[in-house]
Formats: sequence, structure tokens, C-alpha cells
Amino acid sequence: MKSKYFIRCFNVGQVKSFYSITLILSLPFSLNVYITRKLYVQTIFFRNTMEETITEGIRVQVESFYLESHSSPEENRYVFAYHVRLKNLSQRTVKLMRRHWIITDSNGEINEVKGDGVVGDQPVLAPDEEYEYKSGSHLKSPVGIMQGTYLMTSTDGEELEVTIPCFTLAVPGKIN
Repeated sequence: MKSKYFIRCFNVGQVKSFYSITLILSLPFSLNVYITRKLYVQTIFFRNTMEETITEGIRVQVESFYLESHSSPEENRYVFAYHVRLKNLSQRTVKLMRRHWIITDSNGEINEVKGDGVVGDQPVLAPDEEYEYKSGSHLKSPVGIMQGTYLMTSTDGEELEVTIPCFTLAVPGKIN
């Protein structure tokens, strides 16, 4: 059975000795990852489960899938879907207002996507409620990563920046 690697990232705020970082990491399988915007590569290990973070009592889980039928490798177009699960573990009601994605391919190309809500929705999550959605992204290379944040507001007007975990987009067999 082949194992898949992925890169686990975390916010620099969790590491008191780092404040701003730009990192170029060369991996043995020729993937160059460029990480910016206060993110730091923690480790590389085998991927067996979906990625998960909990920020401000909001759990975000993400898993990705390669869409071979929508991709065209001869034209450097690799299409991926991802499934996001949000759960409010806090005691306050929150509304997802905006999203900010940072998408990096193995060529070092970085794309940022910002917008209102997700898939045309601005879900409201009461305590212990869940919300799921599916969306997609495309790359010019067979391997990349996605990460980002959601801006949420609580019913008392407090703004929360919720971390979307760093996860891998990879054509099966490209990372062994």
C-alpha cells in the first residue's frame, strides 16, 4: 500500500519565536512549497485522515479528492474537489461571513481567493450545530496545498478568525 504525504501547517501565532516567515522547503519528491502569510510548515507525515483545526471553538475538517474526469494533465490542468465540515463547539452562535484561501501549487504559484460566505451561503451555526459543503479548485501542477481562514461573527458582534487547516491537493501516485 502506498502512503501519501501531506504538509501540516499552523499559524505562526502558536510559535512565539516566529512573527513573519517566508519558507521555501525542498522535499525529496521535488515539491517546492512556498509558504507565506504568517504560516510555518510544522512537519511532513503520512496522510490517513482528514485535516482538522479548532479555533475559537469552531472545528474545521477538510478532505480533498482528485477529479480525473475534469482534469487535463497534457494542458497542465489538475482539478480537485474538497469537502469541508464545520462544527460549532462553543457556547455562542456564529455566522460565517467571509472566506480567504491561499492555494499554492508545486511550481510555486500562489493564488488567493477571498469572498463572502461559502458556495453562496453565509451559514449560521448555533452551539453544537454543523455545516458541510463541497467546492473545488484547480492547479497547473499535479501537487499543491490549500489553507486559509474564515471570518465569523458571533451574535454579540465579536469577529473571529477561524483557521482552515492546511491540506494537500495531489494526483494519486504523485506523492509516495
